[in-house]
This record gives sequence, C-alpha cells and structure tokens, in this order.
Amino acid sequence: MGLALTRFSQLLWRSVNASLLGFLLHGGMWLFFIAELGIVIWLSASIQKISAQAATIGFLVYSALNGVTMSGHLRLLHYGFDLVDLLITAMTFGGRERFTVG
Repeated sequence: MGLALTRFSQLLWRSVNASLLGFLLHGGMWLFFIAELGIVIWLSASIQKISAQAATIGFLVYSALNGVTMSGHLRLLHYGFDLVDLLITAMTFGGRERFTVG
C-alpha cells in the first residue's frame, strides 16, 4: 500500500498542469490540507454509519487530494531528498506488512 501511494503521488506530480501547480505554489496548498483534514474527520466520525461504497469514495477523494498536495510539496522542496524519504517510508510499510505476525 505504501508503494502504491508513493506511485500515485508520483503520477499526480507528473500529471499536474501549470495552473494547478501555480495555485498550489502561491498559497492554495492550505485549501487542500484543510479539505484533507475535513475528509479524515468526516470518515472518522461517520465510519459506523456510512456504506462501504461511501467510505471507498471518501478514501479515493482523500488519496487524490493527498497526491495533489504531495506533488506541490515535492515541487516546492528539493525533490531528490523527499523521494528518498518516500521510498524509505514505503519500504518500512512494506516490511511491516511482510513480517507482521497476526
């Protein structure tokens, strides 16, 4: 899952157009952060009440927003260092999934 999220972020980073990137770089990233937080709060508060389809759609919207915010973040900072961090995170999640007993 960590590798898939990293790949999804990478694909969104490559496919983001100039106008959206300009919006993100000029302060619009906060709007996406707030939207992500709102979706997390909504999913957490209503997870027992909503259908599986609604939860899946909420997660996919959250994932897309996360990919957009990560693409803006990677564009702002030196992307080589951040990609190493994402790779280490993906490997950590993969290792935990592989060797978790349960």
